Amino acid sequence: EITVGTGGVATSCTLTFGKSWTFAPTCSAYNEGAILFVRSVTTTTTLVIDAATPLTASGKIKYMCIGRE
Repeated sequence: EITVGTGGVATSCTLTFGKSWTFAPTCSAYNEGAILFVRSVTTTTTLVIDAATPLTASGKIKYMCIGRE
């Protein structure tokens, strides 16, 4: 779970994994509590979540990643 900071202008956030994956995992994300389209893009070290409109202050973004090593 990611908690958005002040919101209002940010349309993306980057989460760095605790360790590198051998292959980029598959991740999905959604904004809890607000109707907001988000897209997730991964590399072997990060998850980037992009939103169509600015993220809501103190909003919660849930994500789940599945990968293999």
